[in-house]
Amino acid sequence: MQQFLAGWFRKQLDQANADFSREPLSYDGNSEYDRLCYSLVAEAERLCRLRFGTAPSGCELQRALAAAEFGRSRRDRLAQPWWKKGMKKLLSRLRRTRK
Repeated sequence: MQQFLAGWFRKQLDQANADFSREPLSYDGNSEYDRLCYSLVAEAERLCRLRFGTAPSGCELQRALAAAEFGRSRRDRLAQPWWKKGMKKLLSRLRRTRK
């Protein structure tokens, strides 16, 4: 169920184009991103009741949401070609030192 929930959260967050880094830190839990996550958690609980016949615990829901966010951030970080620039600099330095 954990993998199902993480995949479902990832898909829903992608569809909503949710990004917590575009908002200031929310200390009261009432930002647009927080409200989206609250509604997604409630929807995921309802979906699990229908699909699996049991409701996941709050801990399972939060863990799946965190795994989905981690997967999204990892995907986005690896999609950026930051390492190509670093590798080019490293290779050019190595070539200069060998001459």
